[in-house]
Amino acid sequence: MKNILLPIDFSCDVQQAVDFVINFVPKPYKLVFVNAYVCELDGVFKEFEYHISDDQLHLILATVSTDFQDKLSKMEIIKKKYSILCSVETKILFAKGMGVREAVSHYLKEQKFDMMVIGSKNPSSFFGYIFKSFAADMLSESKVPTTIIHHINHS
Repeated sequence: MKNILLPIDFSCDVQQAVDFVINFVPKPYKLVFVNAYVCELDGVFKEFEYHISDDQLHLILATVSTDFQDKLSKMEIIKKKYSILCSVETKILFAKGMGVREAVSHYLKEQKFDMMVIGSKNPSSFFGYIFKSFAADMLSESKVPTTIIHHINHS
C-alpha cells in the first residue's frame, strides 16, 4: 500500500490534490494529510525530540487546535465520500535556527512516503507566489516523488 502525503497548508488546494489521487492513482493507498506548523523556540531541535516547557506547548496547541479541527472535519468528509484510508496528522516542528522549508524538508526525509501530491492556489495570488517557492524547495530537497496540480481558472 502506498502512503501518499497531502500537505494541508494555506498555500495548497487540498481538494484539488484529493481529486487527482482518486482519479489517477491506482488503489490501494493511504492518504496522509499533514498539517505542519513550524515554531522557532528556545528548545533543542534534534531528530524531533524537543525539550520545551508545558506552557510553551499548551500555547502552541491552543493556537493551532481550532484551525486543525476545521481541517480534520473536512478530511473526515473526504474519507467517507470516497471510502479510502486516511489519516490526519498535526506535526508541530520546533526549529532553532531553521526556517519553515528546512524543518518541513527534514520531516519529509525522515518519513516513508511513496508520493506527495500538492494542489496549488491561484498562481497570481499572494498564496500562489508562496506556494511556488515552497513547492520548488520540496521538490529539490525532499526526494519524495511529487505531483503538483496547477490551478485551473474556470471563469
